[in-house]
Amino acid sequence: MHFIDIPSSFQNQIGGDTADLGFQLKYKWDDEYYSKFDLLNDPEGRFKAQASLGADVTIDNWRILPEVSAIFKGDRTTAITTDWD
Repeated sequence: MHFIDIPSSFQNQIGGDTADLGFQLKYKWDDEYYSKFDLLNDPEGRFKAQASLGADVTIDNWRILPEVSAIFKGDRTTAITTDWD
């Protein structure tokens, strides 16, 4: 679930809050490196995918958490829909 912090007056203009439905795959390559893939769809039919590569590295007293992500946000024309007819 993703949360955003905006003024309530602006939140009402954009339609309040919604919950995305989807799944996440996470694979740890070793003790430091991992990859993630998220696939989400919201009630309005918008599709979102995110792929990430990251690390959790400890050097002496330092913990470094670099991560790079690529995000695709579709509109309603790229929505995942089901036609039951």
